[in-house]
Amino acid sequence: MDWQQLKINLQLSREETAILIFLVLSFTLGNILLFIEKGRSKVKKMEETARPIKSIFPIDLNSARYDELILLPGIGKKTAKRIIELRRKKGGFRRIEDLLEVPGIGPKKLEALRDKVMISP
Repeated sequence: MDWQQLKINLQLSREETAILIFLVLSFTLGNILLFIEKGRSKVKKMEETARPIKSIFPIDLNSARYDELILLPGIGKKTAKRIIELRRKKGGFRRIEDLLEVPGIGPKKLEALRDKVMISP
């Protein structure tokens, strides 16, 4: 149905049609702005309550779970699984440098991880 048919069916004058269009557009715009504001307030609330990522570090390599290991920079799903496999095989890590035995971790990645991991006895 187009505006001409609506005008005929409702028998609205030009001014009434303009007012109706204005009201519909105002209502729609108001809802859009409300939706945007709700989204902003949710983001702001999350920012206020979010724990800084830095606070989860250092991660203990001898007790870290898979979901913790993948939070480390440069550690993906495969590497996290490899870390856990090596930890089981060795009976735990003794030094951070033991990570060099994990395929996918070289000297550069080790240096990036050094201040984000620790070894418990």
